[in-house]
Amino acid sequence: MRFRLEFRESVREYLRNLPLTRTGRVRVNAALIEMAAEVPDSFRSDPTNRPSPSSPYYHFSRIFEDGGRFWTLFVVVDDSTAAYGVRRIVYNDCQ
Repeated sequence: MRFRLEFRESVREYLRNLPLTRTGRVRVNAALIEMAAEVPDSFRSDPTNRPSPSSPYYHFSRIFEDGGRFWTLFVVVDDSTAAYGVRRIVYNDCQ
């Protein structure tokens, strides 16, 4: 099942202002779709991907290349509304 993604406004603004090329933005969006909208339950439920077993949040990292530089994308997802088909991107950092 593919989930609909919602973004905190601060996350949306952060992503909008990243100094990435078009290719880099496509790579970030592909990572968000793969690891938030289409992530397998086995990844989400793995305790190593959550701050604590009962936490509504899971996280993932993705390394990608853009403009001759390697970037690391770190994302925190709230999946407490997954039963309704929605996951929320609540934090991200890209360095």
